[in-house]
Parts: sequence; C-alpha cells; structure tokens
Amino acid sequence: MRRTYFYIPESDHRAATRAVEAAGLSFSEFVRQALVEKLDRDQVIAQVVQARQELTNLVHDLRGEVGRLRTDLMDDQRRGTELLRQDAHASLKKNEELLKTFVLMLGGQGPAASASTPRKPNSPRPADDSAPMRVPG
Repeated sequence: MRRTYFYIPESDHRAATRAVEAAGLSFSEFVRQALVEKLDRDQVIAQVVQARQELTNLVHDLRGEVGRLRTDLMDDQRRGTELLRQDAHASLKKNEELLKTFVLMLGGQGPAASASTPRKPNSPRPADDSAPMRVPG
C-alpha cells in the first residue's frame, strides 16, 4: 500500500477525528471507507454519463431516421401527385377527343357511321332519331 499525504485545515481535521471516534473506527479505516464510497459513486456517475451518451446517440440516429422518412414521404407524395396529374391529363385529352367527335357528328361533319363501316369499340354510337340522344364517355 502506498502512503499518501494531504493537508487539511486543523478545524476540519478535529471535526473529522471526532466523527471517526464517534463511529468507533480508526482514521485510516474511515479514509478507506470514504475512498471506496467515492470510487463507487464515480463508477455510478461514469455509468450515468455513458447511458446519457448512448441516449444522445440514439436521439441523433432517430432524428436522422425521421428526416429520411419525411424525405421518403415527400417523394412518395410527389410521385403520387404526378401520377394523378398524368391521369387527369390523359382523361382530359380523351374527353376532348370524344367531345370533338360528338360535336362533329352532331354537325354532320364527322365520319358517317354506316352499317358497312365497322365501329371501334370505344367510338360513339350513331344517332337515331327514334332513340334518346346519348353522350359518349
């Protein structure tokens, strides 16, 4: 065992000596117990510091993950919006073409739908005077 010297004020030394004598211990035993308690506290504090550092790292990782998830969500939303826009554009074009065909047929300028000409499946039906008027689409 290595001997260590340290200096404390006389009043603190007397108070410590009285406390040690009241506990029924020798001064060296009192110091040993105090060192053991201090080392135990240091160990607990080191564990708390380590746990805090691990929690800080987890928070940092979670923030990064939340950022990545938000970016992915925004990308998905943009793709979905673009698909909806494309679908609406295609539907608008189709409706324009059908409307043009309908107007031309009403004006008598469209392709004549005769019995000899085969009809396309999506083309409008020929207008009958006896049947009510149908709007294709």
